[in-house]
Amino acid sequence: TYNYACWGIQTSDGGYAIAGATYPTAMTDLWFFKTASSGNLQWEKTFGGTGDDRAFYATKTNDGFLVVGSTKSVIENTAVAFAVQLDNEGKQVWNRTYPYNDGSEFRYIINLPNGFLLIGNQFTSNDANGFVLRTDTLGNALWNLTLGGLAIDRLFSAAKSNDGFLLAGLTEGAGNSDVWLTKINVNGQVVWNKTYGWSMEDAARAAISTSDNDFIIAGYTNSIGNGDFDFLILKVNNDGNLVWNYTYGGGQSDKAYSISQAKNGFIVAGDTRSEGAGDSDALIIKLDSQGKLQWKHTFG
Repeated sequence: TYNYACWGIQTSDGGYAIAGATYPTAMTDLWFFKTASSGNLQWEKTFGGTGDDRAFYATKTNDGFLVVGSTKSVIENTAVAFAVQLDNEGKQVWNRTYPYNDGSEFRYIINLPNGFLLIGNQFTSNDANGFVLRTDTLGNALWNLTLGGLAIDRLFSAAKSNDGFLLAGLTEGAGNSDVWLTKINVNGQVVWNKTYGWSMEDAARAAISTSDNDFIIAGYTNSIGNGDFDFLILKVNNDGNLVWNYTYGGGQSDKAYSISQAKNGFIVAGDTRSEGAGDSDALIIKLDSQGKLQWKHTFG
């Protein structure tokens, strides 16, 4: 059996809730488990059908957890976005699927007072576009928004500001990709849409808002930096204007997939082939509020 985790959070009892996927057979199932503060397993649940079922993100809710991802158990060989509400013991409360075009997925959740903003993608046979769905607390659709053009456009993350939401991902064209950021208001109307890139592959994989209502974006680039892919960290203001950007990495591939607020700065997590003990290791870096490196550690 092969397992992976994509999301985790500390719970109010000092333990941890983790979401991911497990491969008990040739197909994957959604995997969700809870540990004590010591790390010892308290319970685990799997959800799935005859096809691949994958969790990409989860969030704590007032009465449990919301998990999102994609499932191929609803329509054969077609990814369908799903959201499943679990209670605090991991029991399913409700489950919704959202089939669109030739496929769909959800990659991120913003928890709102009266529902959720679900961020992901829709697919056709030769294209991908960003997809945003606003739901109530039971997962019923209130409005949706499709974003993108003729190129491959994919969303992976989002951040809430005091006047809307920032959506973050990548847009492809001519064999290369750029960081793609879109600001929408609370009603889903586009405020601005911008790309940031250099000569080769640049992508955003995570975003957070700052106390001054700007945004910090983490991803990767092989256009600038030390050679292969490097961590790419951008700061943009609320109008989408670039404030600063930095890269961190060595001579091989280093990619950032997560960013979190920390005391006096930010924690960025990803993987590295430039440093560490083996083929690919986890890389965690601490940045100050201006994006300057304070420390880094590898695990693996």
